[in-house]
Amino acid sequence: MLTFWEEDIPLAAALCERFGWIGNGLQAALDCRNKLRTRKVLESAKLQRYSAPFAQIKSVRDLTRETARIGFPCVLKPAWGAESQFVVRVENLEEAKNAFEYIQANMTPKFDTIYSYGTEIVCEGYLPGAEVDMDLLVQDGAVKFHSFTDNFPTKEPFFIETGDAMPSRHEASDLAAALTMGREVVKALGLTHGALHVEARICPDGPRLVEVNARMGGDYIYDWVQTVWGVDL
Repeated sequence: MLTFWEEDIPLAAALCERFGWIGNGLQAALDCRNKLRTRKVLESAKLQRYSAPFAQIKSVRDLTRETARIGFPCVLKPAWGAESQFVVRVENLEEAKNAFEYIQANMTPKFDTIYSYGTEIVCEGYLPGAEVDMDLLVQDGAVKFHSFTDNFPTKEPFFIETGDAMPSRHEASDLAAALTMGREVVKALGLTHGALHVEARICPDGPRLVEVNARMGGDYIYDWVQTVWGVDL
């Protein structure tokens, strides 16, 4: 059982559990879909080295306290979001307050039904470094295939994508470290089957996780992997 749509990942997982089909469990699906829950899972698994400082922001008071702890620049984003909607880098408290108020006012199910899951807002430490995506095929919890895609630098502060390239041109040692991270994160989240899309940054102190999508990567990933590696995701 699989889905190509981000908002249907929990539904697909629930169906797998209900009918005993092969696929990921609902808990794992929800822990991937929600960025706050993903960070908490890594924390519980003692994998903070792959994460970033984070906090849930419910008020301006929370924002003031947590940005002082996390430091600037930092990133505000919807916990349940997709497609980089409302993800913004902020450089100071004034920018953070403006972004928080804008996200709160506009992040609604009317704007996108994906926010029917919830409207929590997360603040994360900014991760410096090149972004690289991993597309994995997992069977019974083991990674059977992996492919890397380099992301061109995004247009900040809104992280607008500018392009991708495959195969990756990063150092083999950096990619090996990223793959190790991917395997450990997948295990911690309890993902056991299917195509997974893992977004990461190669930072000066090692790879850091951006997010995990329990589905195949979007855009041209399917065609590129088939063309470059001869693998049908």
